[in-house]
Amino acid sequence: MRLATFMNEGSAGTWQALAEEAVAGSRQALPQAGGAALAFHSVADGLVHLDGPRVARLVAGAGGEAVAAPLLDQPRPPKALHSPKDLVAALLFSLQRGQALQRMIVHAPLHRWLQEVLGYDELRLGGTSANMAVAVASLGIDPTIVYAYPPSRRVASLFPPLPGLRAFTGRPGNPLLPVSDWAGSLPRDESPESPLHWILEYGPEMEVQVGSLRLRPPRANRFIAGWNPANRRLRLEPAFVDGLEREAGRLGFFFLSGYHILAEGDEGGEAGFTEAVGSTATLVDRVRRANPRVTAHLEMASIGSEAVRREVLTRVVPRVSSVGMNEAELETIAADLGIPWFSPGSGADRLARLVRATLEVSRVTGLRRMHVHDLGNYAIVLGGGQDEGEAVAARAGLLFAGAVAAARARTGELSPRSGQDSLAEPFSPEGLRRLERLDEVLAEKGAERRGPGIWRLTERWIVAVPSRVVERPRRTVGLGDTISASALLAETALRR
Repeated sequence: MRLATFMNEGSAGTWQALAEEAVAGSRQALPQAGGAALAFHSVADGLVHLDGPRVARLVAGAGGEAVAAPLLDQPRPPKALHSPKDLVAALLFSLQRGQALQRMIVHAPLHRWLQEVLGYDELRLGGTSANMAVAVASLGIDPTIVYAYPPSRRVASLFPPLPGLRAFTGRPGNPLLPVSDWAGSLPRDESPESPLHWILEYGPEMEVQVGSLRLRPPRANRFIAGWNPANRRLRLEPAFVDGLEREAGRLGFFFLSGYHILAEGDEGGEAGFTEAVGSTATLVDRVRRANPRVTAHLEMASIGSEAVRREVLTRVVPRVSSVGMNEAELETIAADLGIPWFSPGSGADRLARLVRATLEVSRVTGLRRMHVHDLGNYAIVLGGGQDEGEAVAARAGLLFAGAVAAARARTGELSPRSGQDSLAEPFSPEGLRRLERLDEVLAEKGAERRGPGIWRLTERWIVAVPSRVVERPRRTVGLGDTISASALLAETALRR
């Protein structure tokens, strides 16, 4: 009886009706959400559309197939990129699994080698903070304030001139500028240390021959090799710190990201990255003292160093209200917290395993809100002390985010109608099946279902929805950032 009821409640038609209601309600509520500040990671993205010959050039530059073939089926990718071999190892790890992955380039010669061997097809705005800022401003949040270090004319010129989108300039007396005026205020000459991330995008149609193995990615995704030496310590300019504290009264949200730039073996050693993490944690405290209503959200991203991840878990996570991550980042964090049995796998049990790990991480960390996005489904676990109305708002936020993400995947851009104009995109059939299986698993654990995609288990709420499928997406980079930001904005606005 339970399965039949769920299949009726959890049909694509039911989800479509809920999504239409969520999009309409979110659009109406968002103007009351409050402003947003975003730091510490904005860069230029050099997009590369990978194909077999390009991968072959990288493999040849790393020492050829004799060097590359033993790198296949490695259990973990390199923590950082010191050489062409490290880069190829990380790329093959991503390709084999169809898994998004990012690692930082440590030394300038590798960055120059990539410029010579690969180049890029297109220059776009990138970085977690920048991606989120564009999504937030596109949804009408005013002000949307972004902090980008180092100041780069190249990066500044890539921000779209959206209403309400402003940049911290660090200049006394004029700390904020509309992004349309920001680029013109910066020097024309770019420093060799100006941030540039190589976005190596691939699709399931690509074939790569490595030794005797013919490799085909299971899904479209990307590997990112990041170059950002000037910001390797997440520098906080005093004018930004003071300015953010003054602006706190206009804010409803503070989105943090960029910890994946830090490396334990970099300049300054352990003292360097621990000081950097500590200074950002102190900034969260200052902002929330200035305005206790500010919701602080951490977007985890692909942090290669276990030491850095543990520092973030210890010093930043206890200070934020919300954390977002994808399935690969969840697996890593779960292992860091002593949950080594978790692996998402594939098939019908995938979502149930993701939710199980999210519940465990939520329990260990005490997080109020934890959001995981995966191909086919998005899920949120809400901690103790929250009511059913907050779970319903979380479901609406996820459905709204799915519509916004589908719009960006289809067109590569966001507009004031993003979300409304993508409601025709179908829900993932696999995501719908996984929701059925999740309901069975949660019933076995004694969870009480409170409607499509909402369960109560002891003191926690579990919320899960299907994502939408876009055939031949124009852009996948930044979709996770868009999903996390738009879901939290809508959820919070609907609760207020």
